[in-house]
Amino acid sequence: MTDKTTDETIAVVEIGGTSVKVGFADRGHPVDFARTYPTAQLRKGAPVAGLADAVTAACRDAGLKPARVVATVPGFIDRDFDTVLHTANIPELNGIRLGTELASRLRVPVRLERDVVLQLLGESVAGAVKRQKEVLAVYLGTGIGAAYLGKDGIFRGGGWRWKSAICRSTGLTKADRQTGSRPTPQGQRLSNSRQTTISRWPICFRRPGSRHRCANGSMRSSGSRR
Repeated sequence: MTDKTTDETIAVVEIGGTSVKVGFADRGHPVDFARTYPTAQLRKGAPVAGLADAVTAACRDAGLKPARVVATVPGFIDRDFDTVLHTANIPELNGIRLGTELASRLRVPVRLERDVVLQLLGESVAGAVKRQKEVLAVYLGTGIGAAYLGKDGIFRGGGWRWKSAICRSTGLTKADRQTGSRPTPQGQRLSNSRQTTISRWPICFRRPGSRHRCANGSMRSSGSRR
């Protein structure tokens, strides 16, 4: 794709309902470079081509040629970490073997992961929930998502039940969605002021552009959007 590369250079592509962000890591450390593109370019009938163009442009601007790509999906993926099962805000991706098709265009291996899972893993390695053994993370962006990190690693399965359980636990009722201050593409609205704790689990509750309280009781700023 471009010039400088090592076997440890990775491109990370965050596909959100509003924007697509591309960043890089080299030898386990973040590279001080990122590009953001509108998700609208994935809704023009050729989502994989649009995504490949965004990644290629970011690599060109960064002067990097990653050895592999990790792409996040704001929804559900199959057990093969390749096929998009359902993403409400980008239905054009549903049913696509995104990992395989994107790898074919970029000519490097591509691994898919749920966006909330990757965000939680990052927080657990070097963020607000470092050294915590059990964490429930809730992320609000264009949509709402959750992931659970337990003693045996990331909980896999039951994603639909997670969604309904989080909505009940956070108190996001139909009235909240209708009267909150920020609309989603489906016309619903999410409250901008909800914070919660669930049972005995440490929780990391995050809202774009806000400060959020995590498991260790610290307040951290959030600039990411799902």
